[in-house]
Parts: sequence; C-alpha cells; structure tokens
Amino acid sequence: MKIFLIIITLLGLGPNILYSKEVGPKAVVEIIFKKAQQKDIATDAKKQAALNKYINFTTMGVSILGKNKKPLSREQINWFNKTLKSIITRTVYPLAPKFFKDVKVTYEGVEVTKQNTVVKSVVFSKGEETEVAYYLKKFQKEWKIVDIAIDDESWTEGINEQVNRTIKSEKWAGVKKRLTKRLKELKNKKNKKNKSSKRKTKK
Repeated sequence: MKIFLIIITLLGLGPNILYSKEVGPKAVVEIIFKKAQQKDIATDAKKQAALNKYINFTTMGVSILGKNKKPLSREQINWFNKTLKSIITRTVYPLAPKFFKDVKVTYEGVEVTKQNTVVKSVVFSKGEETEVAYYLKKFQKEWKIVDIAIDDESWTEGINEQVNRTIKSEKWAGVKKRLTKRLKELKNKKNKKNKSSKRKTKK
C-alpha cells in the first residue's frame, strides 16, 4: 500500500474546490485531486499536461540527484529530469481513475517552513490509514508540488538513496541504464494495451 501511495499520491488528494478564487497550497492539492478523478486522465494527453503543471518535476529531479548532480553535465541532468517525469506519469495516470474512486482524505493543516509549505493529510483506502504530507514551493506566483512524504518517509529522499547506491556501484551509466530500461517497459506495456484494445474494437 505504501509503495503504491508513494507514486500515486503525486497527483494529490482532496475535495473539489476547483473554482476557489485563492489558489493557495492546499487549494492546489485539492484541484489536482479533482482533475485526477477524470475517467479519461489515463489516456488524454491534454488533461495530463494540465495536471502536470501543478508538479515541478525539475525541482523534484534535482532533489533526487542531490550531491550526484555536481559532476553531471546540463544535458545529463535534463535527461534525468525528463526521464523521471515520463516514468512517473506513465506509472501514475493509468492507475489514477481506479485508485481515486475508493480514496477518502482528511486534512490536518498547513505548516510553513523555511524551505517549503507542507499540506498535511490522512488518506483512507481499503481499511488502511496513511499520513501523507505534500511539500510545495511557489514558482512565479504559482504553487507546485516538489515532494511527498508517506508516514514521514520522503519520496525524493527515498529515490535519492536508490540513486546513490546505483551510482556507487554502477556509476552514472548504471542509473541511465536502469531508468532507460524502466521507461522502455512502460512504453511497451502501453503499446500492448493499445493493440489489445484495437483488436477488441474490430471484433
């Protein structure tokens, strides 16, 4: 459950305040939830793009790289951020409609720190209760998610540890190989699903 939430909650959770005039940190999380509930979010590229604008994948990627960013070129960093975004979105969107159908959430407040603004919540799903905290920063007057913590375990810190281990044993080439392989698997999975759908339509 926690592993699933670490990925899926990048979309945010909450009730509908889509038409609220003040789009603060909590409001952003709630708007994201409303958009993620759309049935065609799994396949509609335009709706996915509209939702993506509430997440700063670049800042997220830089946090995940951490100290490993220093020896990398700008091209390598951009590749990492782009690939990370592709893996996250290709993992999350196909699962979103089914997942959000049975999820309920309550908010525990908003905490302002020097680094981030944190929207705290408790997620209820299939009899399980999980604390989820959304970390947001303001970019050109717009709030965007830069990290998520599940039961006090930061998503970016968790992935950072994996990257550190891989670089230590396999260098940057190992990180690139693993991410490239994962993205290829997700693309192949989507292609197989599309072919299967076409065959069913023809019948």
